[in-house]
Amino acid sequence: MRAPLGVALVRFLRDRPVQLAIAASLLAAVVLSSMGTFQDARSVGAVGCGYGYSPTIGYGYGKCPPPPAPAPPDGYWLVASDGGVFAFNAPFYGSMGAKPLNKPIVAMAADPATGGYWMVASDGGVFSFHAPFYGSVPGFATQFGDVALATPVVGLAAQLAGHGYWVASAGGGVLPLGPRFLGSAAGIRLHSAVVAIATRA
Repeated sequence: MRAPLGVALVRFLRDRPVQLAIAASLLAAVVLSSMGTFQDARSVGAVGCGYGYSPTIGYGYGKCPPPPAPAPPDGYWLVASDGGVFAFNAPFYGSMGAKPLNKPIVAMAADPATGGYWMVASDGGVFSFHAPFYGSVPGFATQFGDVALATPVVGLAAQLAGHGYWVASAGGGVLPLGPRFLGSAAGIRLHSAVVAIATRA
């Protein structure tokens, strides 16, 4: 009785190591070519990624690395001394243009929490647009009584968590409207006037 073909082939190759190695290489090549690969334009050359075709499993999806996070949108506003606001790739929430002001607008800051903005006049009056109002300098009461700045307001900086803003004066005074007070240059002899305030990122 003759042995099955598979058994005969194994017996034939068992005593012939060179032929066995060649057969193993051919078998591996056939298996690999039948598996196919998945590639995606997002990661060219990354085997096992994206949508593809394999003769053994048909069409399917492989695992791809996640796409990079989109960059935050760019945009900004300009504010004029009369309170007019000009938006560039940013939402327009209103302005003080054509409205009576006691003093000119000197600064503007964006609210990180709502995406709105505040503007401040040189007398410390704050105007809020799509952002919560935390108060302004005129009539602001602290533990020291009503605050009256000796020099004009020159700047406004938003607290990064969106909990208010700091107002700065030309003499170096800083008034916290919402956030905590961290100090000021008031009482320090300045060679030049303060012109702006910026939040630490």
